[in-house]
Amino acid sequence: MGLFDEYIEAEYAGKITKNLSIPQKRLEFLKTIRSVDGVLEGHPSLHHLPFLVDSSTGPLGIGAGTSLGFAYNDIIRNNGLQTFVIVGDGECQEGQIWESAMIATKLQLNNLIWIVDRNFIQIDGHTEEVGGLDNSEIISPNDNPISGLGEKFSAFGWIVTENWEGNNSPKMSRNS
Repeated sequence: MGLFDEYIEAEYAGKITKNLSIPQKRLEFLKTIRSVDGVLEGHPSLHHLPFLVDSSTGPLGIGAGTSLGFAYNDIIRNNGLQTFVIVGDGECQEGQIWESAMIATKLQLNNLIWIVDRNFIQIDGHTEEVGGLDNSEIISPNDNPISGLGEKFSAFGWIVTENWEGNNSPKMSRNS
C-alpha cells in the first residue's frame, strides 16, 4: 500500500503544476502529506481534494476498474481523450484487474492505457513468492500455457509493450 505513495505525491504535484491558479493559501495542505490530521492520504481521496482527484481509490484494483468508466464515457461523448492508469504488479493478483481487462477488451476501449509497475514488490513481499504472477500458468483455449504477466494481458486482447523506461519520458512517448 505504501508503494504507491510516490505516485500519489507525483499526481498531486502534477495537478497543482497544471493548475497554477490555485491560491498559495490553499496549498498549505501539501505540508500534511501522510500525517494523521492531514488530507493527503496514501490513496487519493475525492472527498478531501475534489479539485485534485478524479476518483477515490484504495483497495487494490479499484483504480483499474474505475478507469473503464472514464474511458467508456470519453468514447460515448467522443471527447478524443485517453485514460492512463498506473497498476501495481501486486494488484494483478486481484480478480478485479482481470475482470476489468476482459471488459475493456469487450467494450473496445482503445483509449485506455494501463501502465503496470512491474517492480516485483508488494506489501507482503516479492510478487513471485506471494502470488507467482510469472510462475503460475494458465491454459489458453488452444491448450498453450501462458506464464508471463504480459502474455496474460495479451491473452485478454491487450496490446502489450514491455521494457518502458518510466524515467525516460521521450522513450515512453516513442513507444506509445
